[in-house]
Amino acid sequence: MKSRTRIVARKRWLHKLMLLMGLLALLTACGGTAPTSGGGLSSGTPASSSNVIRIGALATLAGPFAVDGQDALRGVKMAIAEFGGKIGNKTITLVSESSDATPAVARNAARKLIEQDNVDLMIGPLSGDEGLAVRDYAKTQPGKVFLNGSSAAQDTTLRNLNSARLVGMW
Repeated sequence: MKSRTRIVARKRWLHKLMLLMGLLALLTACGGTAPTSGGGLSSGTPASSSNVIRIGALATLAGPFAVDGQDALRGVKMAIAEFGGKIGNKTITLVSESSDATPAVARNAARKLIEQDNVDLMIGPLSGDEGLAVRDYAKTQPGKVFLNGSSAAQDTTLRNLNSARLVGMW
């Protein structure tokens, strides 16, 4: 019974953390500087609809961290629902991609979210190795915001940042 209590407490903590991350991402979306090309955060005339903020969630939905990835994705959805799916007059659209906790898959999923799905900001990933791979990719995308709330590798946000727009929470 004690073990079950710890699991429930851990899941509640993870949901609260993801809710906080989602809120931070939304606040970053509203208060950050405009990206260099199209998207919902732009204050100029964007290539896509200016009434939409597209949030990309990179969740580990396969492999050893699949349960935690599902919790993380639910947390992002909860945060969006908490705002009624809107911030001001902008509608929030969630686009999610799956990873399997490996760097190559995480990098490719992040690339798809940014380049094909044209998200304005990306939340994730979960593991440290994924975070390092996404960090390296983020350096090539200066007009996008990357929110990393759980990838705990110190190199993700503490060393060699260059100009990448990374937000980390530990």
